[in-house]
Amino acid sequence: AVQAGRKPVAGMRVSDPLQPIRNVVTAGLEVGRLDLDRIVPARGGDLRTRMAPLLDQWFAAGLVSMSGSVMSLTTAGRFWYSNLVAAFDAILSDAEPVARAGASR
Repeated sequence: AVQAGRKPVAGMRVSDPLQPIRNVVTAGLEVGRLDLDRIVPARGGDLRTRMAPLLDQWFAAGLVSMSGSVMSLTTAGRFWYSNLVAAFDAILSDAEPVARAGASR
């Protein structure tokens, strides 16, 4: 392919059903503001239950502030935002089997 003037594909990944939610979370945290109501309805009420201890911990650590369903990053939260994205992703990934099991009923 290279000799023919085309660049080879180095890798490809098929996204899963969670990717649109991951995009919302990542985009929100990148700008420092995430409306949790934008992700919770898409995943169901169980997600808010799963997120509650984590959000409480972040609030207590001074990483976020809450105003209704909107989570805003503090200066410290902005520093740690990539870790916060990873934590949200872990919760979303853990919730996926539960959501699928509930949907098959």
